[in-house]
Amino acid sequence: MNPFRILVIRLGALGDFVQSFPAFSAIRHEHPAAEITLLTTTPFVALAKAC
Repeated sequence: MNPFRILVIRLGALGDFVQSFPAFSAIRHEHPAAEITLLTTTPFVALAKAC
C-alpha cells in the first residue's frame, strides 16, 4: 500500500482544537503510513507538536 497525504484543517478556539485530538488520533490509527499535515493558527502550533 502506498502512503498518501492527509490535510487536517483546524481553525478555531482552543477548546475546539483540544476536542479534535481524538479525531487526530483516529486518523493516525486508520492511516499509519500517511503523511498528515495540520493547518492551524499560530497559537496552537506548539500544542500540536507536543501531541
